[in-house]
Amino acid sequence: DTSLAWVGLQWPWPRSYIADIVSKLNEAGARVVGLDIFLFEESNDPSGDEALANALEAADNSVVVMRIFRDPRQPGAVTLERPFPSVRDSVDETGITSLVRDKDAITRSLQAYDTYIDDTYFNWSFEVAHLVLRVDAPSNASPTGLTFNGRTVPLQRGNLLVNFDGPAGTYPTYSVVEVLEGDALEKDPNAFRDKIVLVGATTITLQDVYPTPFSAQALTPGVEIVA
Repeated sequence: DTSLAWVGLQWPWPRSYIADIVSKLNEAGARVVGLDIFLFEESNDPSGDEALANALEAADNSVVVMRIFRDPRQPGAVTLERPFPSVRDSVDETGITSLVRDKDAITRSLQAYDTYIDDTYFNWSFEVAHLVLRVDAPSNASPTGLTFNGRTVPLQRGNLLVNFDGPAGTYPTYSVVEVLEGDALEKDPNAFRDKIVLVGATTITLQDVYPTPFSAQALTPGVEIVA
């Protein structure tokens, strides 16, 4: 919320702002920069789009999200939504980002993979992990499991149970203001060095927050569940 007020623009922000965030994280030595932001279409600012693509290409490792959209109003209508071409060509990996709510509305798992025609796409958490670990991407996906890093990862109906470390705020969280204005690095010059840095919305107004087993009232941002 502080960052939204500071920028003074409605979401989604201009691509140039997002490019600045990625560039700052690159300069700070981030090992992976992951964007939990839909970048499916080019904007009306080609220079901003180009700046974002360049910043992602300059990152040591970069991951952005994609989506396989199934329209509930039109059974059988499936759309593959991926980042626009210059970003898609600049990043190391893309992955789906769906979280799963149980019947009691609590989020305990994420969708591990999805398919479109003959291709399988994995959750971006796996894509981040395989870059960090320098191992192959997941394979052999089925509703009961997949293969990753030499192990069989059990799934429940294609969903991966999240081993939550704690409630919202368990992982260090920085506002965009702190990153762009330099406050975060002034406090700790190594705040992002060799770290996995995931960028996403935490404000309740953008509705990407979820009840978890730790708390149904204090909602956890989706990007932190992925963390």
